[in-house]
Amino acid sequence: MKTYATKHEEYRDANASNRHVPTLAEKKRYVLSTKKDHLILYKIKQLEKLRLTEPEKFIVQLARTQLERDWRKGLIKALDHILKSARRR
Repeated sequence: MKTYATKHEEYRDANASNRHVPTLAEKKRYVLSTKKDHLILYKIKQLEKLRLTEPEKFIVQLARTQLERDWRKGLIKALDHILKSARRR
């Protein structure tokens, strides 16, 4: 059974995309076909305003690439980055 706090958090997250209207550039660059896509973009923008560690920034950047039409390109680039840094060790 869900508590009031859980239901309220789900409601707030579901309506978060209504508060953030993607820019024209974001509409062109990202798919944004579902409410969840809008929610992901909203959360990414919130995270980018915070002070993040380098690994957290990397994850946020990777999450942003997953909204792109050619999301595999961003994923391959991220994996190449990890391979390159792992080989240096």
